[in-house]
Amino acid sequence: MESDIISLYNNKCEGMITMLRTDRLKSLRKSNGKIQQDIADFLGVGRTTYVKYENGDSEPPLDFIVRLACYFEVSTDFLLGKSDNPTPPDAKKEAPNIINDAEALRAYFRSKKGRDPTPEEFSRLNDFAETLIKGLDE
Repeated sequence: MESDIISLYNNKCEGMITMLRTDRLKSLRKSNGKIQQDIADFLGVGRTTYVKYENGDSEPPLDFIVRLACYFEVSTDFLLGKSDNPTPPDAKKEAPNIINDAEALRAYFRSKKGRDPTPEEFSRLNDFAETLIKGLDE
C-alpha cells in the first residue's frame, strides 16, 4: 500500500523538479546590460556564488529564483524552463479563474485546515475571494 502511494506521488510529480535554466539567466543578465557583480549584489551573495548559479555548478534557493524573476520581469516558469514565454502571468487576469473555482477554494481550505469547509465556512471564504477580486479592479 505504501509503495502504491509513493508510486502515485512520483507519477503525479514527475518532471516537477526543475533546475534553473542557466542559459536564460546569463542571457537576461547580458541583455539588461548587467555584470555578474550587479546580480550578486542584488541577491546579497558574493560574485563567486552567483557565478556558480549562472554556470549551473550550484542551484540557487527558491527565494532567489523568485527574486531573479521579479528583477528581470519574467516568470519563474521561464527561468526554470517550464515555459518558453518569459512574460509573467497577469495576476489580475488569472485571479478570477482561480478564485471563482469552487473546488480550488475547497482544496485551499483543506490544505490549511486538513478538512473540508462547512457550508458557512465555504460561504465566508467565497465572500472573501469576491472581495479580493473587486479590490484588484480598484
